[in-house]
Amino acid sequence: MDPVIGYLKLSGPKECVMKAEKEFDRIKSIQGEQARLLANARDIIWAYEISDNNWEKYIPELNARIEHAHASNLSSIDFINEKHEHCRIDFKNEIEICLNNQRQCQIIRQYDMGLPHHWQIQVENVRRVILLTNTDEYNEIYTEFHQAMAGKYTEIVRIERIQNKQCDVRSFVKQSLGAGFKGTSFGNGTYFTSDAAYAHSFTHANTLNGERCMFWQP
Repeated sequence: MDPVIGYLKLSGPKECVMKAEKEFDRIKSIQGEQARLLANARDIIWAYEISDNNWEKYIPELNARIEHAHASNLSSIDFINEKHEHCRIDFKNEIEICLNNQRQCQIIRQYDMGLPHHWQIQVENVRRVILLTNTDEYNEIYTEFHQAMAGKYTEIVRIERIQNKQCDVRSFVKQSLGAGFKGTSFGNGTYFTSDAAYAHSFTHANTLNGERCMFWQP
């Protein structure tokens, strides 16, 4: 095959060439169908609940199959998961059933609103997510915070990502809206600043433990 123009030249006995052509056409047809399904499902996200309000997206190929079955008004679709278990999605009851052991979990269907890909799936409009200390996101925020706040704090209790779908769509921001240090309640009027030291000037120490909370957009 010429890697530039994409032509495939076959040579050999006629019967073998014909078999190769049929196999090539079969593979090409499968790939074309997969591409079509992926394109049709590009704006849809299917996910399953792995724990209380903690969702995991289906892989793109399976996501496309699920959306195609849903759009075709099928009652269910069967598939093999990454653990090689036989599973079934029941669209009416919005559940995934593992047929090997009858384990069930909830599923959801959402439109892809162009939110950051690293955000966790959320049903509610606003969600707070505690960042793990071994992630790049945590370390990047920690580095910027420490550069601005060195000598003004003793420790970071935790860093939270505030996922606000409404604000993110309105402002077309393609990154986390902010990180809350030891977060507290918030609403549509909450102000985020990119200057950690400036945000710190508005904080007040908790009388019980001396902790402070700030909203900051790195």
